[in-house]
Amino acid sequence: MMACLSSPLLSLILECLTPKEVCITRRVCLTWRNGRATWSRLFLPNITDTGLATIVRICVPQYVLKLDFGGNRTVTNNGLTHISAFSNLEHLWMHGCRQLSDGALSSVANLSYLRSLNISSCSLITDAGLAHLPPSLERLSWNDCHLITNAGLAHLTKLHALQELNLRRCSLITDTGLVHLAPLANLRLQQISTLKERTSRSSLSR
Repeated sequence: MMACLSSPLLSLILECLTPKEVCITRRVCLTWRNGRATWSRLFLPNITDTGLATIVRICVPQYVLKLDFGGNRTVTNNGLTHISAFSNLEHLWMHGCRQLSDGALSSVANLSYLRSLNISSCSLITDAGLAHLPPSLERLSWNDCHLITNAGLAHLTKLHALQELNLRRCSLITDTGLVHLAPLANLRLQQISTLKERTSRSSLSR
């Protein structure tokens, strides 16, 4: 019966399973174990460090293109060290992961195909963490990150592929720091508010 299901449907079912249930399913169903589309997106809002290590062992990491930790309050920097196994990852959502700090971004640095990153409300991330952003990024969100300052924006100058930037309610960023965005020729969409309120997108348009 499982073998008759389409890959998109298998993917939707997989997203509803816990890591333990995924592990059991993998053991009994060859279609799920080997299907590329089955593993293309993983939604892990409750995964722990141990659970993430298990996922890396039981899935096919190179098939995973989208990884969503949104709202996860248990995964830590130690867990994120496993993320390098997802060598073809294109989209990574870590918004609301309150235990993640600069060390998590250092684990992301070598994801050379990463196009989209969301670290909004990761309240422990500082300017130092932004030094590890991979240059392949096209979309970046870090709303509500109150330890990032104008100096952190300087790390964006290497992101020549960046097209979309969401940067709102970051209390230590002022209009002065936005000068670092000037070299980003591909930047087309900015959702930005600064301490001196409130730089409009039109003021950054070319």
